Amino acid sequence: MWLFSAATTHLLYLMGAVPFVVWGGRIAFASTKARTADGGPTRPGRAATAFLVVMPLVILGWYWLANLNSPAITSDPLADGPGDWQQIGFLVLSPCLGLTAGYLLGWLLARRRA
Repeated sequence: MWLFSAATTHLLYLMGAVPFVVWGGRIAFASTKARTADGGPTRPGRAATAFLVVMPLVILGWYWLANLNSPAITSDPLADGPGDWQQIGFLVLSPCLGLTAGYLLGWLLARRRA
């Protein structure tokens, strides 16, 4: 039963990233096409890179560092568990990974069409 629960959780989490993959891919594709139309390099602009790659990677790094020293969750109900910000950070993982994956897909599709 635990395998079904874990698979369902991961599937729902993956489904939550799909809109961000599409959104990030469309932005990176449009940015790359706009730059190549002006004779620029075949890559997305600085703003697209900052918002779709740099900021999500900073958030992922913050989440990783915040959870580096988190106490292990035990069966003791009085033990300190993860804080509220760590739980919010877990919810942000799906959009961050989706935006970065969408950026890469949009960039690769635009390079192929150029």
